[in-house]
Amino acid sequence: MRVWFESSHLSGDFLERELRVRVCWEDPGRQTTLVSDMAFEVPPSFHVHNDLVAAALMLLVGSHYSEVAFNFPISSKCAALLRRAYTLDDVGPVAEDLEPRQRGRYLGLCLSGGLDSMAVWLLLRRALGDDFRVLTAAFGDGFAFEQQGYSQFRRDVTCRTTLRRHGLPYGVRMVFVVPLLFADYADIGALTTGHHFLEVPLSIDSLRDGQRPSFLDEDISLHAGGVDEVHIARALNAAGLLKVGLSAPLELQEACFYGAAPRGTLKHFDKGLALRILYAAAGRPRPAWLEDIAPPRAPTQFGGSAPRFFSLFIMQRLGPAAMRPAYSDIDCYDLDFLTDMSLAFMERYNTNLTQYLPGALRAPLLAAMHATGLQPYAEQDWAELDIIRRYNQALSSGCAPLRAEAGCAGLRSVATGQESSRNADLL
Repeated sequence: MRVWFESSHLSGDFLERELRVRVCWEDPGRQTTLVSDMAFEVPPSFHVHNDLVAAALMLLVGSHYSEVAFNFPISSKCAALLRRAYTLDDVGPVAEDLEPRQRGRYLGLCLSGGLDSMAVWLLLRRALGDDFRVLTAAFGDGFAFEQQGYSQFRRDVTCRTTLRRHGLPYGVRMVFVVPLLFADYADIGALTTGHHFLEVPLSIDSLRDGQRPSFLDEDISLHAGGVDEVHIARALNAAGLLKVGLSAPLELQEACFYGAAPRGTLKHFDKGLALRILYAAAGRPRPAWLEDIAPPRAPTQFGGSAPRFFSLFIMQRLGPAAMRPAYSDIDCYDLDFLTDMSLAFMERYNTNLTQYLPGALRAPLLAAMHATGLQPYAEQDWAELDIIRRYNQALSSGCAPLRAEAGCAGLRSVATGQESSRNADLL
């Protein structure tokens, strides 16, 4: 199947402060259907290399198409990298004489306004001072809550866009669309986000045997636009990022707490509980806004494919009942094994992942982590990571240990004898 992109940047005229993009797809019979018509607010002085536009637009559709066409030419280097990143049969048009986009001078932070990107901002301020760029996409509508967070920061780019009003098959890497479009304007050479250890694309192996983390394969999608990706938060879990955030002024923490997720969502609830845990561990009185945590409006199931590292961390500290408002089936799971664990690795950094920080940034960023109380994994942390990783695999396969109560029997997906033997191996 073929997808077709039309971008208005080709005119070079931005006096109306708008860049428009149309996305169409063609079926095997070459019948064209308009999928999306979106707008990005840009300044009159806006400028962008074709390779950046191509790299940004491909993030809207991912690997759902085998043929891609633009209404503008791209460099042969960009085309080769896009083919590799998205397993494309064809992409173009290609202008052999077009120079690839050259990297800029600055690291750019994709700032959503939530607690995770706030934590990375704090680390960068300690490591680099103000010598980095801050870029925000203002999605509006159902994402207007994010403004509570990002409005607290000095930003080099804030782009209002209708991007999220359209039903395109983009994923978590959609956050890079606006930063890629503005990479020339903001002189960006590399980008970083608040995406941590448990973000998609998931790469939760311990890597102790030296294997390469799979999330690095996703960097190619940015390389097509002449941009690197710096994986700062990947070495941390959500609890570690929250621990960094405790060094921020209370007003900033509050704004980013409400900028991270709406009330009544799991993200609002579990981050609030985790912050309470961290405030208590630090011996600090928790702020008034942490007294008002709303439970999820729609509880979900604890079992399934979603990794539950963060929930297990909360339940290890507060007990399984703490997550009862979030998971309707939590009382059916045997979580007694948590009492013999510390889960301290959730508040530390993974040295198998910090090795992928760029050489010039590694030392100042590690110093910034240490200054906020983060420490590297200890030997016990690697062992506990293995246990929690295997437990999550058991959850996703439906064979995690259950309690014996009759009301839990319906959750069992394998025969009791099989389940018992498999669980013995897991834990």
